[in-house]
Amino acid sequence: MHVLIVQSKSILVAGLISLLQQDERFEVSSSIYKNKQHLKDVIDQYQPEVVIIDANLGKSKIGNLLSFLESQPQIRILVVSLGESQVEIYEKQNQAVNYIDDLIKVVQGEEVVQR
Repeated sequence: MHVLIVQSKSILVAGLISLLQQDERFEVSSSIYKNKQHLKDVIDQYQPEVVIIDANLGKSKIGNLLSFLESQPQIRILVVSLGESQVEIYEKQNQAVNYIDDLIKVVQGEEVVQR
């Protein structure tokens, strides 16, 4: 499964990239958001099944990304906010993830049962 991470310059996102790259089920690419055209070019290049957006990009950039990505129904979109020992994921609803295994399940599109 190809995952594209659209990031700010957050060091926490670098940890997420590293974590996903350690799992052989994922092929991970990342890009710093510049504009919609650049994002379209990156998506055309990598053909991801999942796009993870770093919530640290800011509301206006995330809004632009979401409006563009919603026209790409084959791509699952996750907005990830890395907080205090918790990962908040938005995929049509907020979901708190406390365990790495649960994060992997969300990226794969599986349901996570809260523990």
